[in-house]
Amino acid sequence: MHPIVVRGAQVVVAAFGLFGGFIANISPPDHIASTGLASILTLIAFLLIVATARGQDLTAEVQRDWIRISARFFAGALILFLIYFFAKGALVFAMPSGQEVVGGLWFSARALEVMHSQQVSDPAEVLGIFGGVTALHDVWPFWSHSLAQLLLYALYVASVLSTLSALFCVSEGIFGDAGGSADAKPTSDDPPLQ
Repeated sequence: MHPIVVRGAQVVVAAFGLFGGFIANISPPDHIASTGLASILTLIAFLLIVATARGQDLTAEVQRDWIRISARFFAGALILFLIYFFAKGALVFAMPSGQEVVGGLWFSARALEVMHSQQVSDPAEVLGIFGGVTALHDVWPFWSHSLAQLLLYALYVASVLSTLSALFCVSEGIFGDAGGSADAKPTSDDPPLQ
């Protein structure tokens, strides 16, 4: 495997492990797929940033460009995280057992009837009336639940990817050579070795 890919994997693992696992802790319930996808896409973003930066002279203008790109990623990440946390607050609820469950974007007609007749609005109570988590699709139709999960996963992955891309770009703008210089090839402008 190429040393830059290994270095990229180390950086991604470190980034996901920073801050006591914050990135994994804010993921949607049943987060294995979203966290894994975010890790893979972050590695790809890191490699693209390193490939783009490779061979660039770190002039003041190039540094400013990297910092501008980083600022755009960071602004996008803030907006995406706000939307993600709003969506997560609206779609995820805790069962009395403490298990977090993703609901859906709309209730089934039968669930709406039960909610109206029994004056219940809490999603956990409604799901309990129908028999618990095993009756999830009785309360929210399949597509309602699936689209809610997809929305949460997409927002989470985009938020994490934007945040870590901002970090990679700002480190490229400040330090240059984010991929590490251990395997850097000499350029024609380098003085010959004596």
